[in-house]
Amino acid sequence: EEKKNDEDNDARSSNQPTTTEQQSASNHSSNSNDSNENTTTMSRVQMDELWEQYKGIEQRPCPSVSFEEVFLLRDNWNNNDDDDNDENDENNNNCVIIDTRTPKEFAEAHVYGAHNIPLLNDYQRHVVGKTYHDQSKHDAIRIGWELFSPEIYDFLQCFEPYRNNNNKNTNTKIYIYCWRGGMRSRTVTNLLLLNGYTQVYQVQGGYKRYLNDIVWKGLERFATDGYQPQFIVLFGNTGTRKTQVLQELKKKKKQRQRQHKHKQLPVIDLEDLAGHMGSVYGGVVLQQQPKSQKQFSILLYHALDEYKDEPLVLIEGEAHKIGNVHLPQFVHSKINHDVRKILVKASLATRVTCISNDYLVSDDSIARLKTVTRDNISLQRNIGPTKLQQLQQWLDDGEFKTAIEWLLIEYYDQRYIYNKKSHNYVKTVCSDDLQQCCQDLIDYYHDEKQKIMLMTTNHNNDTHDDNSATTTTATTATTTTASTRSLDLNSTSSSSSTSATTTYWWKKQQWFIVLPAVAMTVAVVGVGAMTLLRSSRRNK
Repeated sequence: EEKKNDEDNDARSSNQPTTTEQQSASNHSSNSNDSNENTTTMSRVQMDELWEQYKGIEQRPCPSVSFEEVFLLRDNWNNNDDDDNDENDENNNNCVIIDTRTPKEFAEAHVYGAHNIPLLNDYQRHVVGKTYHDQSKHDAIRIGWELFSPEIYDFLQCFEPYRNNNNKNTNTKIYIYCWRGGMRSRTVTNLLLLNGYTQVYQVQGGYKRYLNDIVWKGLERFATDGYQPQFIVLFGNTGTRKTQVLQELKKKKKQRQRQHKHKQLPVIDLEDLAGHMGSVYGGVVLQQQPKSQKQFSILLYHALDEYKDEPLVLIEGEAHKIGNVHLPQFVHSKINHDVRKILVKASLATRVTCISNDYLVSDDSIARLKTVTRDNISLQRNIGPTKLQQLQQWLDDGEFKTAIEWLLIEYYDQRYIYNKKSHNYVKTVCSDDLQQCCQDLIDYYHDEKQKIMLMTTNHNNDTHDDNSATTTTATTATTTTASTRSLDLNSTSSSSSTSATTTYWWKKQQWFIVLPAVAMTVAVVGVGAMTLLRSSRRNK
């Protein structure tokens, strides 16, 4: 029943193709034609033989692991590897995670560090899903096999780089996942096992479980329990090269890592994770596609998790929104409330050069720059129609330097002063000399880290001294209590004897006191009664 539910969800999630999908389908039309040619070259007998050979592999049990085990093993390999461990580092072949979903699903969001080798393309998956929904599961599997069988040899060839690790006899561990750990990942896992791969595993739960149980719950845990590292936040006006400073710190530390085997500086580049430069024109330069909210959250979680045991993390001061993605509330709050805020300054000439190098890289980027200036509603509202018209005129006339200077002084700087006027900065650095700026930040990082470690050591020593003092006090108190108890016992015994004597005397003497008092009371009452009686008689 669980398998059937997984397959039903896979089928229902494949809706009618959108314009992008239709374009993708047209792109795949050549693929389909090739597939048809391959089908004609591959006889029906050969297809039937392949069908009989691999029939039922989508339901056959296979070795499986959880994502927690995958990341634990991968982290162990990464820690033993002296090379740089980038997300897409192809030299780290001890462990590889393969996403068998369609290119469109992979582009929306995928497991951190995964590679996409799709079992079906976007159009083929739509056809199979529609067949499953409209006809039957058996027909859908048969159609899927007819679409896939002409490409099976090319598909298997994609896994050849992972068959042997550096020409050794040990196989690379290959972890296969799909949407929910259903038919697609099981099919590929069994297909590889039948073709000589020995260390192939299906990942339980697939992408859906990874997103819910690891990413969302991990971010929620950081928000609830508090993220331990303190942020060193770089603030500064637009164009002061804050992002370049962070990137340069990464490069410098990587060189230090190769030479001295030191751990890399904990740097989180939020703009790089978001695929957006974080301003009105942040999406003009499309060196990488902007990330979806899911993919940004995945990358951010792993960056935070990597440095969760560090005392300090270097990060850039960003707004709550970077392009189309939103920062988690606890990260945005930590950026604005942590005390180590550093102001990065630069001359106007440096800032203009930085913006020119970032945005005026091609004719396409200049055209997008003009489009954003014309269509951006926020820019129109803040500078007004007259200044907007002047800005567009400068861009049309090619006076880019004038336009950039005006935007920096009249637009960006004014907004920055208003938004960051309450910040108190512990240090100011100048990025005109990028190398010196990075060195100043490295020195500051190590000084602050040493202070934190010293405070931690002193706190541990104080705690140890307090425990020792508490133990001594407890021992003294125990001794004092014992002696006090002995004194109390002596005084108790003496007081007990005195009390017993007093009680005996009172019992013996009490009648000699009580009887005269009672007699006196009776006499007074009698005299009073006689007096009242006489006075009443006189009145009569």
